Amino acid sequence: MNGINAGELGTSADMARAALVNKHLEMLRDANDGKGPLAAPLRALRGKLDLTNVGLMGHSRGGRGVVWQAADIHAADLPRGVRLRAAVPLAPADYHVSDPDSPEHLNYLITQIPFAVLAGDCDGGVAMNRRTFAKNAAGRNKVPFYEVDLAGANHNFFNSEWAYDNDTSCTPENTWSQLQQQSAASRYIVSFFRFHMLGDTSAGDVVVNGFSGVRVTTHQPAS
Repeated sequence: MNGINAGELGTSADMARAALVNKHLEMLRDANDGKGPLAAPLRALRGKLDLTNVGLMGHSRGGRGVVWQAADIHAADLPRGVRLRAAVPLAPADYHVSDPDSPEHLNYLITQIPFAVLAGDCDGGVAMNRRTFAKNAAGRNKVPFYEVDLAGANHNFFNSEWAYDNDTSCTPENTWSQLQQQSAASRYIVSFFRFHMLGDTSAGDVVVNGFSGVRVTTHQPAS
């Protein structure tokens, strides 16, 4: 991952991140079966991992990498025995394709699994426009997906490693603290995965309607 961060940009970085995620999933699958390099260090998890019910979340460029990994066109790249059920790109970096009819959009098109794109209204990163991913899927989705706006959230406070940098574009009175932002994001993300991966209907209201400071636009499956 450090190598990708240091030397890769654009679609090549997305492809590399997706490959890295798949390698981790493969190693976890093998560890669950008592095989591979993680079998000994993760022996307590043997037989307890359900790799047919996987959810992924990534932040910023990692969010864009998760979209690439979860795209319909890349489903065949998943390791044997692994099935992806849901994805959350968290304040994902935007991708840029000059031709709106370009097949390159397929690399970021998710229509077969639920996903939720989260972003803060105070995000100071001009390239962090999650609307692209929603626009790409709208009218093509076979399952629901969600656009989630966090009213006082910036870009960096989602990530504990970047929390020193308050990149907010809002005035101080409209800006959330790191704790407020991470608590709101965690509440929504956990509810989303519980609802779509575990069938926990009690989480449905949060997923579909949000809560104070968190607005949700729900896109129902296209007819």
